[in-house]
Amino acid sequence: MQRIVGPILHLKQGDSQTWRFTLSVWARRESRASRAHQLALMFDSTSQATADPTPRDAGGFHDGRWLIWNVSIPRRATELETSYRLEGFTDGAVEVDRVVVPAVDQAPRIAFFSCNGVQHPEDWTTQPEMERLWNQMHERHNAPTNPDGSAGPYHVLVGGGDQLYCDEIWHGVPELRALNTWAKRRQAKVRPALRREIEAIYASFYARWRVSWSADLLARIAGLYIWDDHDIFDGWGSYEDSLQQCEVFKAIFAVAQKAFMLFQLGGDLRPGRSLCLDPQGGHFLQALHFPAQLDVLALDLRSQRTQGQVMAETQWSALKKYLQDREATGGTAPHLLVVSSVPVVYLNFAAAEKFLDWLPWRQTLEDDLRDQWESPAHQEERARLIMTLFDHAKTAQTRVTILSGDVHVGARGRITSRRPEHLLGQETEEVMHQLTSSAIVYPPPRALTLAGMRVIAKEGPVELSAISHVETEVVPLGARHFLLGQNNWLSIEPDLTWPSSRQQLWVRWISEDGDVPPPLVIRPR
Repeated sequence: MQRIVGPILHLKQGDSQTWRFTLSVWARRESRASRAHQLALMFDSTSQATADPTPRDAGGFHDGRWLIWNVSIPRRATELETSYRLEGFTDGAVEVDRVVVPAVDQAPRIAFFSCNGVQHPEDWTTQPEMERLWNQMHERHNAPTNPDGSAGPYHVLVGGGDQLYCDEIWHGVPELRALNTWAKRRQAKVRPALRREIEAIYASFYARWRVSWSADLLARIAGLYIWDDHDIFDGWGSYEDSLQQCEVFKAIFAVAQKAFMLFQLGGDLRPGRSLCLDPQGGHFLQALHFPAQLDVLALDLRSQRTQGQVMAETQWSALKKYLQDREATGGTAPHLLVVSSVPVVYLNFAAAEKFLDWLPWRQTLEDDLRDQWESPAHQEERARLIMTLFDHAKTAQTRVTILSGDVHVGARGRITSRRPEHLLGQETEEVMHQLTSSAIVYPPPRALTLAGMRVIAKEGPVELSAISHVETEVVPLGARHFLLGQNNWLSIEPDLTWPSSRQQLWVRWISEDGDVPPPLVIRPR
């Protein structure tokens, strides 16, 4: 068999004693004699890893098959470094080192990124320039760990949306290129040949991962990924219903969804095998528990989005049940990281409207604002999310932190509640931090654009819609930045010197110039 893309590691639910993930490869049969049972996966024997003897075929995509091995590795009193070898592919064996498993009850070191691509092919320059931050992350992954737990290899890779850009779909498929008006797109019929062409071009988008510098990390760090619009195409979910429900849009979405389920979710949504809370795939809300230290909850802001809603009631119900179950377990992890691909706190919409008449980038800003939580159409639902998280933080006595991407700058938001029902003990306020990291590859905004964004963002605290004593605000990131106008990613590291078992977290924005000082400290409640 010929390897097209992979290996890719996808994190699965483990426990305090066992680290679990799947290893996947997208491969092409070169002849009828090619069989998956001819492939072999072998881990360093000292790791005591157990893996499926042969991969499971999770289905086809375009001209390849998605092959999955389940892997389990015992956790130890100290971190474990291991390696593996894949044999049986026609292009030779694949050897991967520096796969690191956290110690028993150790909170994982997490690398968070978003916006891994470009919207237009002409925006791509050279790999060394566009993907330098992936190389930087790889160097940091290879560095030794400091005594306090900072730096050193990553255990978890979190993609916060736009792991690739599929906007070329409208130019790369001739039949879609001819649909150059909204009316033509609404009226077009989708033939089987067009469906095949759509799948072929999405296959070409994901095939780029083979040559990306991210491939080395996808093969070494077990990942959790949520999608955003560019994983489908620009603006998905924010178009009017007549477009969202037309044959062409639905056909593209179906292929993008199939690809996402394989390449980014790992290809197995069966209960007990997937982090997704809806095994039927109606939405991709995901939850991951690291015993005693932290949990990760990844919202799906695209599958059910319309101009009037971000998440449908089915996802809200699943979110509510997850939080209730988390509260009922007792001994709740001190940190809950909530991944929202679109920032909950960003540009003040009312302030932005004041500037639209004179800004040269008016249309781009209008499109982006319509897609944001802070759009007037989504304000009520945004308030519902914020209040739901504050309620949970009080009941579970946990620290909630939001991770987001999308907006092509690094930013820090603060959501503050002074409502008595959200406070513990002698607290006078409860704060949720929002950490926005974008983009790892997408070109940063131009100076004029960034200047306008900074003006709009600096409007100060804004009271949450129709709710008193809850405010949102964009606050400075580090000592020298309000908005970070450079490519960046986030490093989230437990402080192993913290005297309590409820560890505090160090958060570092890392740009092309290195760490952005000082790091942000997030303490447990």
